[in-house]
Amino acid sequence: MQNTFLKILFSCFIVVIGLSTSTLVLAQQKESPQMQGENLTRLWWENMQSKNISAVEKAISPSFQSIGSSGIVGREKFISIVKNLTLGKYALSDFKVLQSDNVLVISYITTIANEAVYGVEQSNKPPGRLDVWQKNASGWQIISHADISPAKPAKLNIKN
Repeated sequence: MQNTFLKILFSCFIVVIGLSTSTLVLAQQKESPQMQGENLTRLWWENMQSKNISAVEKAISPSFQSIGSSGIVGREKFISIVKNLTLGKYALSDFKVLQSDNVLVISYITTIANEAVYGVEQSNKPPGRLDVWQKNASGWQIISHADISPAKPAKLNIKN
């Protein structure tokens, strides 16, 4: 009886040690900058699509600046744009993430169906995007966003 009790106690001890060790290992594993950047970007877009304004406001740095079809805008104007954004189905792809200390620079391609800002339908050509995120006391915050729409072919007037 005592031998069975010791076996059960030893088994429980091994299980507890195993769980503790795996928890410590998982806690020590860091998410790669690539995955971190992709996850931040995907959550950013989910929050904009669902108009989760409190999450968008929390994510945007006070020194935020954006450039896109609405021109160069700061934090408050961008939040207003998100409030008036109609965003259909979208896909994010071709992520490139670079990290320098507490900054992530993320470039990616968006494919969007039915995007409208203030009721004005946007181009459906897949634009590139560039986001800059900075980690501070509040966590990761976006400090810059750029919508880089494909350039229209220019008619060159070259004289020989």
